[in-house]
Amino acid sequence: MHYVASPEDAGWGWIPDPAPGQWDRLGEQQSAQATAGNTALSAKRRCPDCARRLGLPR
Repeated sequence: MHYVASPEDAGWGWIPDPAPGQWDRLGEQQSAQATAGNTALSAKRRCPDCARRLGLPR
């Protein structure tokens, strides 16, 4: 699992309140735009640590 003292200082972006099912639709055709932190970032897949923790395919 990854940990940083300050996600803001690390330059991370995140989505505090994702829409229902947003992570299930995540992919090349439907990315998730960060709404907090570094909002210039978007995700096309979960990071391997998060997927492993949730028991999802990576």
